Amino acid sequence: MPKTPYNFEFLGLSGKVAERDLEDALTGRIIETLRELGPGFAFVGRQVHFDVDGDDFYIDCSDSRIIPRMVGVAA
Repeated sequence: MPKTPYNFEFLGLSGKVAERDLEDALTGRIIETLRELGPGFAFVGRQVHFDVDGDDFYIDCSDSRIIPRMVGVAA
């Protein structure tokens, strides 16, 4: 059974799209949504780019971040 293709029309992308462009568009929409939700939401997790002898490498650092205090205090 063939897999149903994804529909990314809401991103404004058409035709063949590079994986990096798709990632940038999706990340942008996630950040917009979090900003609309207001304070208390944060996006932590972009890939870090490394160039080694002309080769591109991307390391996903989202799982290795330590956020010391994300505690809400109600008065």
